[in-house]
Amino acid sequence: MRVRRILVLLLLLALFGPASAVPLLPAEFWGTVSVGENPAPAGTVITARIDDRDCGSLTLTTAGVYGGDALFDERLIVDGEEKKTIAFLVNGVLATETAVYTSGASICLDLTAAGIKGDFKGDGKVDIGDVAFVAHMVVGKEAADPVADFNGNGAVDIGDAAKIAYYFVEKIPAL
Repeated sequence: MRVRRILVLLLLLALFGPASAVPLLPAEFWGTVSVGENPAPAGTVITARIDDRDCGSLTLTTAGVYGGDALFDERLIVDGEEKKTIAFLVNGVLATETAVYTSGASICLDLTAAGIKGDFKGDGKVDIGDVAFVAHMVVGKEAADPVADFNGNGAVDIGDAAKIAYYFVEKIPAL
């Protein structure tokens, strides 16, 4: 009888011992987010990346804010490994801020990503609106912005309008 109890106890330990490892709790992040000097628009995607692996993402529903500090607010949930550095991407553009993964932590982290060259509307991408904006600069309907001098000749002219148009339709890789 005693041997049977010991065997049952050993069997239970063998079955449940390996399953007792506790998985890490995810970390969560929330705060403000800007692209250049402007709040990131609603629809912007924030992605957390550790090494070369995406480990969480969140789409902004309110301009300039991701997640929230209230109990039931949605937050950027990140699964990772202790003490690994988390890089954040704002619509694919690397943010200047990073964090160290800490299991179970809830962290307020304000993110800033450099503005995208040619994104005059501040929506995180170069689109037809930006092409039209540069065209308006060329014909004098908008004040010329030196940032729109893509060809580097010291003036915003038809060459710059053509260059941003070519970039928009993916005929050239960069502005």
